[in-house]
Amino acid sequence: MFGQTVDGPVNPDAEEVAAMTEEHANELVGLLGEIATVEDCVRDGRSPRTGKLPKDSNAKARLSDELRGELSRLKTSYADAITVYAEAFGEQAALALDEWARKAHAGTDRSHTSYDPGHPWHYYRGGDNAVPLPVDAIPSNLDAGRFIESDLPKNPAKREKKIRELYGEELHRLQDDERRYQEIVERGAEALSRYDREIAHGGNDEMARASALALKFNHIALGRGRIAWLEQQLHKNGRAFFRS
Repeated sequence: MFGQTVDGPVNPDAEEVAAMTEEHANELVGLLGEIATVEDCVRDGRSPRTGKLPKDSNAKARLSDELRGELSRLKTSYADAITVYAEAFGEQAALALDEWARKAHAGTDRSHTSYDPGHPWHYYRGGDNAVPLPVDAIPSNLDAGRFIESDLPKNPAKREKKIRELYGEELHRLQDDERRYQEIVERGAEALSRYDREIAHGGNDEMARASALALKFNHIALGRGRIAWLEQQLHKNGRAFFRS
């Protein structure tokens, strides 16, 4: 049913049905992409907003609950979208659309589009099939610093001490992320865990590699942005602070 008007029931023509199906399909593929991102964060233990690991066990538990809640919401939204389509066009049509969306998410039957290097399809053969950037060429995400500000003490001396502590932690984390990114670039899916290859991505090594590269790209961009922000804060206080 597509509703009623004063002139009777709404019966869309073939062109309108095609447009509705395309819009619904794009929504489904987008939801699958969001689901994959949250699943990566569940496995990796990092916040999807900041790319940072929780500070303690309580924060880790809260993040885990948030991620699992978001994952449940996204999967429910996907199931609801399929149900809506089934009510309009029938179960067989909905099953076919579901199958297409999952193939499109994996890169099959998807027309070429350009994706950001922080998106798995940037590296996937069915997407951009792009060569990963050299690790030194990954840019800083300059918005990352705003996530640090609220955690800093107001007292100037304590604030500077905390910034220096955070700087050391961020630099160590960034170095680990850079090494991991380079390892994935060089070894591909062989650098990944059995879970990532066989369970999370159903044996699709290409997608497992693409997802891992996108995740590490984002971690590096966020890490560099946080470090740049921390250095800027120290410079504001008139203290030169350079990485060795």
